[in-house]
Order: sequence, then C-alpha cells, then structure tokens
Amino acid sequence: QELGYPNFLVEVGGELAARGHRFDSTPWRVGIERPDSESRTVFQVVPLRDRAMATSGDYRIFRMLEAGRISHIIDPRNGVPVPHNLASVTVLHESAAMADALATALSVMGPEEGLAWVEARDIVALFISRGSDGSLEPTASSAYERYMAGS
Repeated sequence: QELGYPNFLVEVGGELAARGHRFDSTPWRVGIERPDSESRTVFQVVPLRDRAMATSGDYRIFRMLEAGRISHIIDPRNGVPVPHNLASVTVLHESAAMADALATALSVMGPEEGLAWVEARDIVALFISRGSDGSLEPTASSAYERYMAGS
C-alpha cells in the first residue's frame, strides 16, 4: 500500500492478506482447504476484500496411536494435546497477525468453547470438526454467516 498498490493478495506462511479487489473489481477468492491429510482440495471458497485470513488445524501434523488421533496442538492450560474433534478453524480479520493468533487460540479451545468465545466477540470464524463417521461438519459463527451472505 505504501508503494501505491491499492489492490493485492499476499500469502506468507499460510496466512493471507487481501486489500482492494481483483482486476475485474470483484473480491479476491480464496479457498479454505478441506482438512484432510490425504488430499489437498478446497472445502469452501471465501471472497476477501480488505481482510486477512488464517487457518489452524491438526490435519497435516498428527499421530495415530492405539488411543486414537493425537494432535500436535498443545493446550497451554494443561500441557497435553487437545482432545477434541476440531479439524480446523479459519478466522477472517483486518490483521493477518490477529487472524493467525485467533485461529491458533480457537484450535486450542475447540469447537464448543471456541464458538461461544467468537460469538461473544462477533468474530468471523468457521470451525470444521470431524464427525464420528469421518465426515466433516462445518460450524460457522454468526459473523461468518453474515460475512458470506454479504459477499
């Protein structure tokens, strides 16, 4: 922006920042990856304009043991891997650093506590949990639903 470029999409280390719009005046379109360790496909496409987006999850780094799936995400409140079924959480925010920090914190909180937390703060977030049958179950915050409806 300081160099005079009002329209851009930048990705660094998985976090994205979008300002302005595409050449055709439409919002940038960014895919939320399907949280699946076997493939890299798009779960949902999100339009971005003057927002940043970050996703945190355990679908790339985990271990399967007799006790089940062990996440690489450690809960700092007790020092053990998170026990919940959250596969990923995506956050949209004005700041890429804040989106990244929130996505990580919400990954620790899990789908129930995390959703309550973002609802109380009107944060744009999409949680994707693993069902007992292996299905993926998205849960969007109210702010996320409004954002997508208005795009």
